[in-house]
Amino acid sequence: MDRFIDTLDISFAQGKWDSDMFLRARNPYTDVYGDWVQEADYIANKIPDGCTSADGLGPRGDEFYVSLITKDKVKPAVKISGRMSFYPQMAPVLSFCNQFRLRTDGDYAFDKQIEVVIYNEGINVWRHFGPLVEPNYVRICYANFEMFPDTIYNLEVEINDAEMKISVADTIIGCYVPELTEPFHTGILASEGLNRFYDLTVRPL
Repeated sequence: MDRFIDTLDISFAQGKWDSDMFLRARNPYTDVYGDWVQEADYIANKIPDGCTSADGLGPRGDEFYVSLITKDKVKPAVKISGRMSFYPQMAPVLSFCNQFRLRTDGDYAFDKQIEVVIYNEGINVWRHFGPLVEPNYVRICYANFEMFPDTIYNLEVEINDAEMKISVADTIIGCYVPELTEPFHTGILASEGLNRFYDLTVRPL
């Protein structure tokens, strides 16, 4: 039976959060998976041995991928927000997932998922259909504007009546998300470079 979150107010500072609230959902398109590093005021994805953060866009990019997704679901109408930063170019994510896929090794992987991504050129929103569907994913909306590395941004996402409203850096965009009219899991995802996450909040609208 599903369990639900009404409100959530998590700081990712050292000693301030409980990892048992989350699943580490894996990348559905590869067996490679990254890890988290705890710092004093935030968590960050681990830079793989022999790499720099710039290698997140190269052949070893899958090794940068790691997530924390709530075990319990949230119900719309809801506002989810998190403070995050990136270096050098991309790409921290707020993730929204109705269901996971259970792997043969017992781990969970994303199946269908919506990703709200910030990076040096603005915002992308991706709809993922899972590894058994072609194409695996499509971009459903975006906004192009300059964002800066090593800068903390507060990414806010409101979901209500099948609409998603995204706010960051004085920019607001929206898109249609009918799959999120039902309760869903949410959380953070790091990929394609060094990503830092400072907090995560959930509030009913």
